Amino acid sequence: MKYNEQDALKIVIEAAKRYEEKLNDYHFKITYLKDGKQVAAYIGFRDNNFLHLTGLKSKLSAPRFYKACIDGKLSVNDFEIDKNGKVQQKLCVLPYLHDLLYNACMIGDFINSGIMI
Repeated sequence: MKYNEQDALKIVIEAAKRYEEKLNDYHFKITYLKDGKQVAAYIGFRDNNFLHLTGLKSKLSAPRFYKACIDGKLSVNDFEIDKNGKVQQKLCVLPYLHDLLYNACMIGDFINSGIMI
């Protein structure tokens, strides 16, 4: 699906609200096996990371962009969608980001199945 600016606006505002509830100012520890050894990685989420996760380009600073989303004051004039498709990819998964780290999941090596893990 190809998203236009209005679609993006709706997705981003709703995703920001979920991000605020479940991710902002949280840290997660991810453990996994690599070469038979347990490895830990830590991921932290901040309000100034949200703009990057959307892939959008904005003249607003990252914190101001996030605040505009949370306050429902972001407009289509505040951002641009790139032409290379990265924003389209990110907008597809952004609505699910807030639940990703709250569920057990399996991650494995890419097996050339056409599916990116």
